[in-house]
Amino acid sequence: MAVPDDSPSDESLLARYRTGDAAAFEALYSRHRHRLYRFLVSLCNKAELAEEIYQDTWLSLIRSTTQPQGRASFRTWLFQIARNRLIDHWRKHGIHNPLH
Repeated sequence: MAVPDDSPSDESLLARYRTGDAAAFEALYSRHRHRLYRFLVSLCNKAELAEEIYQDTWLSLIRSTTQPQGRASFRTWLFQIARNRLIDHWRKHGIHNPLH
């Protein structure tokens, strides 16, 4: 879903959230929640695991002080966090290279 021209960018919403603007987080969450969940389900094919990693991804973002680097968009960065959390889960449970 494209962001309308008059809407703040994801990156500006993230910056506003980091300065205490809770509404900015709500906007980011609303903008990316469905696509992020579908992405995780497509990677693991398990709704319950996708939900767990989905929650962990948003918690990671909340706790993080980093931002998208270089030319990476917020969405790319968020999805990479999710993918990394899923890989961490699999490693913790002894599952090797499930994405290969």
